[in-house]
Amino acid sequence: MHDSKEVRGYGNLPKDRDLTAEEVVNLRHGYYASISFMDAQIGKILEALEEGGHVDDTIICFTSDHGFHIGEHSLWGKTSNFELDARVPLIVADPSHTAGHGKKTDALAELVDLYPTLATLAGIEGDLPKRLEGASLSPVVADPSATVKDAAFTQHQHTFYGPPEKWEAWGYSVRTKRWRYTEWRAIKDGSVMARELYDHENDPAETVNVAEQYSEVIKPHSVRIEEQFGKR
Repeated sequence: MHDSKEVRGYGNLPKDRDLTAEEVVNLRHGYYASISFMDAQIGKILEALEEGGHVDDTIICFTSDHGFHIGEHSLWGKTSNFELDARVPLIVADPSHTAGHGKKTDALAELVDLYPTLATLAGIEGDLPKRLEGASLSPVVADPSATVKDAAFTQHQHTFYGPPEKWEAWGYSVRTKRWRYTEWRAIKDGSVMARELYDHENDPAETVNVAEQYSEVIKPHSVRIEEQFGKR
């Protein structure tokens, strides 16, 4: 699907063969170590907030710009429409809503929701531009069982690397509570080249494309993509 340049483009990793089991273990060890390092740095920031007396008047948010493959689907790095690339960490702690602290939620969210969420929690939602595409997730911060939206969207081009003149298709993806549906449309004429459908209830790792088995699921998801991205 792509040549994993984000990993194979550095150091002495091979570019013309599969990685050995030892190389995979070493790379994953480094990835997990970077997470542990980041966790320690966040701990220092939280300690500083507490020592400075600001922990009770500070909204804390941790997120990222993309997910990352560490060997799944034969991929290393980002640049795909799979869940592992599209999903990012999002942790929000508001001192005004302590009931939600430390709790998980199944509510769908998008990065475009971050700005209106923080603005609402900070009490300045009245000054937000009307053209914002995101929605405030403040109800979820207050009550993790709440839901604000029923779909999240991502898109990525193919080929995954290279200049725009080499792109062949856009992959438009919609994630709902149970499903991730991706529609690949040719850049040249907008025709549908391929469809991918993954059942997160039974296949959270997205290993089996069930598009042919669930045509009744594809239709409403395809409509959602059309509404979001328009005809291309």
